[in-house]
Order: sequence, then C-alpha cells, then structure tokens
Amino acid sequence: MKLAEDCRTHEAVTLASAFFPAYLYTLENLAERDYFAQQAPSQCSDGHTYYWDEQAVRKALVRHVGPIAWPLDPDNVAGIPDDEVLRYVTGFFQLVSRPTDSWFHEFCRSSHPTAFDTASGRYDYTVDVNALFGRFQTGLVLQNGRIKGTTGSFTLNRRLGDALPFGGDQHLEKLISSGLHEFQTSDPRRRWQGLRHLADAYERVKTLQVPENKKASTAALIGAMSPEAALGEHLDGLLRQMTTLSNGLTIRHHEVGKVDITEDPVLVDFLFYSYYNVLRFALQRLFSED
Repeated sequence: MKLAEDCRTHEAVTLASAFFPAYLYTLENLAERDYFAQQAPSQCSDGHTYYWDEQAVRKALVRHVGPIAWPLDPDNVAGIPDDEVLRYVTGFFQLVSRPTDSWFHEFCRSSHPTAFDTASGRYDYTVDVNALFGRFQTGLVLQNGRIKGTTGSFTLNRRLGDALPFGGDQHLEKLISSGLHEFQTSDPRRRWQGLRHLADAYERVKTLQVPENKKASTAALIGAMSPEAALGEHLDGLLRQMTTLSNGLTIRHHEVGKVDITEDPVLVDFLFYSYYNVLRFALQRLFSED
C-alpha cells in the first residue's frame, strides 16, 4: 500500500522560498534604472524607449532559455522548482545592459537611455545576484552567466528536497530536516552539524523495525531493502561500515583518538550525501511499498 500521505518534502532550503522573491524585486529595481531598455524596451507615448516591456522580456527569455513564463507575481512563486529559478537567473543575464547616456523627456517625465554598456550591466547584475545567493546561503554563485556551486554538489543538492516517507516517526523527520537545513548553508561548521544529524537519523532508522532489538531490527531493515540474499549481504556490509564511520570519526562521538573531520569540508560533503542516499533508499523501501 502506498503511503503518499506520509511522504513529506522536508525542510530543505529551496530557491523559491526566499531567494527568488528577493531576486524578482531586484529585477524590478534594475528595470526602473533602464537596465533592460536595450534588449526588451517599453516605449513612451512618443515612441521613445525606456524601462522594460514584459511581453518583450518574455520573448527575449524564450529565445535564450526556451519556453518560460513571464511576468511572475513575487508573492506567488513558492512552488517554482529550483531548476526553473536558475533559468531565470541565467536568462536575464543575457538581457541586461547598463545605460551610459540618456536624456530627460519633459512630456512623459522619464529619462530615455541612448547608449548602453553590456559588459558593465552584466557585472552589476552578477554582483546583485551573488549578493542574494550569499544572503540566503544557497551555496551558489553566478560566474560569466553560469551557475556554479560554492559548497557541496549542485547536481546532488537537487535531490535533497525530495519528499520522503517517515512512517509517522516525527523525531526521525526532525533529525533529517535539521540535517538538511544545516547542510544547505555556506558555513562549514553548520554543514558538519548537518552531517551529525543525518548520522543520528541513520542509527534511528536501524531500530525502527524491532525497537527492542537493534540487531534483529537491522536484519529486518536489510530484508526490506533487498529481496535478493546476495545483495542483502553487501547491504549488511555497507550498513556496518556506515556505523563504523560515524563512531570512528568526529561525527557522533568525540573521544580522544577519533579522527577529526571538522576541518575537511570535502569529506563532510561526501559523507553527508552517502548517509542521505542510504536513508532515502531505506525509507522508501520501508514505507513507500508493502
């Protein structure tokens, strides 16, 4: 039986939840300064170009990034996927130019730009976007019109917002949500704390099937994860190694003699994704199917 009602998208940081509304208002600010008046201008009643025209913007975006909606309501964008948000960011990079000369039109009470510098406009746009990326701790950066990750894996990070079933275990859900929240920042210490939460969640998952007997519970978990005995043996070895890692490194324990990984962000990234993938697989096997 599917338990769709128990599948939740945990509290991963999404671009649409905070970054994107601020980004849209930043675009409006640039438009008011005529940064889009070269590529997608509006016209005053006398036919002089300025500001932006939203239909012209949409057509220009489609030319650069393919079919995409415009205009958008900044108060109604929470459900837009991260991939689509980033298409807007890269698309508008292609449209922006800094006005370098203009004249003031008394009739419409507006300035009309007459010359532009595309390189300077793209520089200003990049500075604004990267300030927002940093403010909302996205772990992303815009470089030469392309999005790159500053922490973790941009490709793997896309999966961290997937809906997972928790079988009604609120403590497990909180551990995973807390781990994701801490990991999806640019602070190395908080990312390490995120790894600790996921390692704790992993140990809890091993006790879900038979809470009073961890060994029997782990065996039941392996049985749920694999119908094939041969694969089950490999999974048993994998789960044992995951426990050894969390106990032998400074993840769950901190006695003298443990290997300190707090200053190794690449290893923290690797271990976080490893624990997350094991948890994701285990929870889907336990609670998404009979």
